[in-house]
Amino acid sequence: MQFGTMKASLWYSLILFTSLHLVVLYALELSNLQGLDYQAQTNVEALDLSLQLSAARTSNLTLSGKIRRQEDGTFQQCLINGVCLLSTLKLGEGPLSTYTQYSDLASSGWTEVGTSNLAFPSLGTLLTKMKWVQADFQPIYWKYSQPWKYRDATYTLWVNTKAGAIIATDVDAPIQPFINPDGPAPALNPPLTHLSDFMFLVFQNLCSSQQQPLQCIQNLQYVIHYDVVNPTCMEMASTALSNNIANGYPQYPGPQFTVAGPYSDPNTQWAKVFIGCPNGYGLAYMLSQFRNKFGPKTISDVNVFGYDGDAARLCIMYSVVQNY
Repeated sequence: MQFGTMKASLWYSLILFTSLHLVVLYALELSNLQGLDYQAQTNVEALDLSLQLSAARTSNLTLSGKIRRQEDGTFQQCLINGVCLLSTLKLGEGPLSTYTQYSDLASSGWTEVGTSNLAFPSLGTLLTKMKWVQADFQPIYWKYSQPWKYRDATYTLWVNTKAGAIIATDVDAPIQPFINPDGPAPALNPPLTHLSDFMFLVFQNLCSSQQQPLQCIQNLQYVIHYDVVNPTCMEMASTALSNNIANGYPQYPGPQFTVAGPYSDPNTQWAKVFIGCPNGYGLAYMLSQFRNKFGPKTISDVNVFGYDGDAARLCIMYSVVQNY
């Protein structure tokens, strides 16, 4: 009886030691970064996130609420977001999305709009260097069909399943109620709101006509945000390229930031920052919440550039690879 108690105690100590070791590793990843002056509050938040990440292995903990509450446009906060999202993708755990059918868009209040008047984004340099053909991109335009409840919410994508590429040209989610003093009170957010769900349902639907639909889905390689207007991402891009944007953003490929590398490498830090800003974590959420379709995927590189004809307009390209 005493031997059993001792054995259980040893196992408990081993588990506790392992958990603390994981916490220390993640804390080091977040705090041992060159050039960061973490205040005490930020250190506490980083340690809290480290605890959550280590616990995610056994509790399927979702970090989305924590990430969204922490979005404040700062380098440190975007970096923490990026580290959390990449770690979540690495763990391959967490909740899956409840939206699995293309029909979920219409049943959630969205209406597909004609695309004949849509102009293809001004990305000639990108298409030439990637050897992509404009005709292979299919336009997708959906609008939230209850404008009396919400502001003019739209999602517009150009999708090339052959190249495994998605270009998001209009990302305006219905998350801010439209206040009409003469109309009904604004309702809660519609059930299907996030770009992560929308992008997947569209991509899956276009792949369904292919000979091997699942292989088509798993061929996703690039997501490009065109004419980025999110203030957090714009602030980060201006800071990252501050020495290079006197005459606007450089043409594609622009500077490339790579996730792989030492934690103290500024290039690696900036890759995580761009993944941790809103345009980036929409893609990260999609890869995590639909990993049963995509397979184990992660984000490897981020390119920041201006589009052809207007270098002042920001584009961000995220490269998706197999997560080993």
